[in-house]
Amino acid sequence: MLNIVSEKLNIIKKEEGNIFPILKSTSKYFDKFGEVYISSINANVTRAWKRHKLTSQYFIVPIGEVKFVFLIDQVANNKFKEIIIGEKNYAFINVPKNVWYGFSNLSDQPSYIINVINRPYSQHEAESIDIKNFPHDGYSW
Repeated sequence: MLNIVSEKLNIIKKEEGNIFPILKSTSKYFDKFGEVYISSINANVTRAWKRHKLTSQYFIVPIGEVKFVFLIDQVANNKFKEIIIGEKNYAFINVPKNVWYGFSNLSDQPSYIINVINRPYSQHEAESIDIKNFPHDGYSW
């Protein structure tokens, strides 16, 4: 079974404005730096299914609230894992390579996902399947 890790991040409260840590090079979940980008997802939208064959990912949602769903075991009846992160649960999700996932915006406004990946993005190693054609049943959005 795949190990998807999520841990709370500590917000540093300051009178003039808070600091939201993202990732330290000393973290046991830091592999190496490849690229960082921000994705937005509109209110009540679901984007699924996707995987990176060679790239590990590290997700943070500083604005909004997003439910991530991961296919963690294809052998034993397609087991899925849900993790919700965002402003109410400021945390990261560490995702190893080759994991199918999707995400859904739970907010009534756009949410923003920071994605730190361990190698530069390449469309040749990313794979997407439309939500209606996903061959691993057992999860209903």
